[in-house]
Amino acid sequence: MSTKVKCYLHRLIAFAILTATVAAFVSCGDTKQTTGEVTTTEEVTTAAETAYPYPEFNFDGKEIVFLVVRTAYAGQDYDDLYVESDTGDALDSAVFKRNMIVEDKYNVKISVVTTPDAVSETVRIVTAGDDAYQVIQDKLVFMMQVLATNNYICDVNKVPNLTLEAPWY
Repeated sequence: MSTKVKCYLHRLIAFAILTATVAAFVSCGDTKQTTGEVTTTEEVTTAAETAYPYPEFNFDGKEIVFLVVRTAYAGQDYDDLYVESDTGDALDSAVFKRNMIVEDKYNVKISVVTTPDAVSETVRIVTAGDDAYQVIQDKLVFMMQVLATNNYICDVNKVPNLTLEAPWY
């Protein structure tokens, strides 16, 4: 598979997960107030899907690995991306259900690997030409000095099928 196709697939998966995240958080509430009328979350989800219809895609059971910072003082990104099971906690349940929906819809397996330093690990894998991780999750403020100045980050305006005018941005 060419590098260009791999990059597109990775971006599509990341964007699908983002969409599912938005849908999961939208569905956490019972109603939404809009112009004096109450709209159900089902209608909100439908509106989001209409605003950005994602193409059908089958990843043939491939694993998408997120690299996420997790230390003694930072781990929220990990908790927002992955939980082992539905614990009954509202956020954990939403994360778990969202991941199951994405995995089922796109025939993909979501995995998360943790690191105390995503920047160093990103530089290491990019330099080595390793594709161990398809998505790197860290705070931009920590990543931009090293990654942006060394061209490790792409311009999102050039990502195919990414509509930055969508209402959730």
